[in-house]
Amino acid sequence: MKDEARRLWQDISSNSEITAVVYSSGKPNTFIAGADIGDIAAIEDKQTVIPIIQDATDLFQEMKASSLPLVAAIDGPALGGGLEWTLWCDYRICTDSPSTKLGSRRVSAWRSLAAAGTTSNYSALRPISSLFTASNILGPQSKSYLSTVSNATASPSNFDHQHHTCSHPFSTNAATAAIESESKRQYQYFQNVQITSSGVAIVKFDGPKSVNTISFEMKDEARQLWKDLSSNKEIKAVVYSSGKPNTFIAGADIGDIAAIEDKQTVIPIIQDATNLFQEMSKSELPLVAAIDGPALGGGLEWTLWCDYRICTDSPSTKLGLPEVKLGLLPGFGGTVNLPQIVGLQNALDMMLTGKEVRPKQAKKWGLVDEVVSLPSLEKRAVAVAESLANGSMIATRKKKSWMNY
Repeated sequence: MKDEARRLWQDISSNSEITAVVYSSGKPNTFIAGADIGDIAAIEDKQTVIPIIQDATDLFQEMKASSLPLVAAIDGPALGGGLEWTLWCDYRICTDSPSTKLGSRRVSAWRSLAAAGTTSNYSALRPISSLFTASNILGPQSKSYLSTVSNATASPSNFDHQHHTCSHPFSTNAATAAIESESKRQYQYFQNVQITSSGVAIVKFDGPKSVNTISFEMKDEARQLWKDLSSNKEIKAVVYSSGKPNTFIAGADIGDIAAIEDKQTVIPIIQDATNLFQEMSKSELPLVAAIDGPALGGGLEWTLWCDYRICTDSPSTKLGLPEVKLGLLPGFGGTVNLPQIVGLQNALDMMLTGKEVRPKQAKKWGLVDEVVSLPSLEKRAVAVAESLANGSMIATRKKKSWMNY
C-alpha cells in the first residue's frame, strides 16, 4: 500500500488540474485501522524495516511540502499509521460517529524500531508517539485532543461513501472551506494571520517541514509578515504560536548552517534577524508567546523578545539553547535577553551546557510567566494579549541579581 501510495502521489502532484486533495475512506465506518499486522509479524530483522519507515516518512514530507492543501475526512477508526497519515494533512475533519476514534497502540513498537536505527528515523515519528500512551484511544468527544488533532466534526450522514467524497453540507461547510483557506495561503512559513474581534493577531508558525525551524527564507518572510502586522491599524497585540501539534520552533535550520562556507557571510544575516526582533520588541504592540512543545535555540530566543510567555504543561514542552552542542552560541539576542530574565547563573547553565528546562522549572525561574494546559493555551494567550493592549495588565520581569540569589 505504501508503494502504491507513492505512485498515486506522483500522479496527483504531476496533474496541473488538481488544486487540493481530500483523503477519506471508501469503506463505511472505517478510515485506516493501522499497519498491516501480517507485514509486522513477518519481520525477522528489525533493521530491515528502518528504510521502509524512512521511505514512508519521505513520502509524507513530500506531500506536506507540496503546494497542494491536504484535508483528511475521517469516519471510523483512524489508528496507528492511519492517524499519522492525517497528521501530515493541513486540516482534519472527523464525524461524531460512535465508531470514530483516533489514537495509537504502537508507541512501544515504534520506539523499539527506532532504537535500532538513527535518531532521525524516530524524530519524524515523534509528534505522534509523544501524544499517546499505549492505551490512549480517543473519540470525537475528547475536545482537548481534537483542538489539536481534528479541526472540525460532522455527522456521518454527510459522508458519501459510494462516491468516496463528502456530500453537502459537509463539503461546503468544512472540507471545501478548509481547501479554499489553505489554497489562498499568504505565507510559506506561517499560517494566514487570524485577527480576533478585540484586535489580537494570532500568528502560527507552520513551515513546510515536519517541525518548525528558522531558516534564512523564514527570516525574510518573518520580516515581511511583521511589516504587514505593524502597518495594520486593526491589530492591537500579537500572539505567536505554532500550527503544528507538539512543536513550537525546534531551532535554526541545520541545512542552512551546514551550507555556510564562509562564516563572514552569516554576520549580516544574524544582524538582520536581530534588527527585526528589536523592531518587534520596540513597537507598541504587546507580544505574547504561546508555547507548546520544544522551543529550542532560535525558537526560545524568539520568545525572549516577547513581553509575556505562556507554555503548556505537556511532557513534550521544553525550552533550551542547545547551540553549544554544535559549537555555537545563541545568535538572536539570547546572550543578552536570557540573563535579564532568569539571571546570569541560570542563563550560563543553559547556554554553556545546552540544558533543557521543563515547564515547572521554567515558571520558577521566570523563563515563562504561566504554565497552562494545552486546551487553555490559545484562549489564555489571547486574553493576556488583550489585557496588555488595553493596559489592564503590565508585563514585568522579576528582578534578578547577577548570581540569582
